[in-house]
Amino acid sequence: MRSLIHSPVIIAALIILVSFIAFTLGTRQSTSIAFINMKSAISIPAKLITEEVPKTKQASVMAAYTKALPKVIKAYGKTHHLSIVSGVTLADQGVDVTDAIIEKTLTAVESGYGK
Repeated sequence: MRSLIHSPVIIAALIILVSFIAFTLGTRQSTSIAFINMKSAISIPAKLITEEVPKTKQASVMAAYTKALPKVIKAYGKTHHLSIVSGVTLADQGVDVTDAIIEKTLTAVESGYGK
């Protein structure tokens, strides 16, 4: 009587399982850390809004911006496989994505995303 470990079906199943695990781990995308300076993410657009938007619309545009900001941060992180943390960038510890987030959020507000 043959032992189970020497069975061709068991050996084939083990090879397939190990191959699948190796393939899955090999194609997995890693998540890096990026930083956003929330003070700048609010103050820079606020300054732009006060300079470029009529006073009667400034409050509503800023409200739309602050509503869209967390959505854009989440979408940006997901798209770029990043964990975005509020804080100051430490040397060699991550990337500052503040400017990119500001730009994308302003674009989103212009297109009505924050509504």
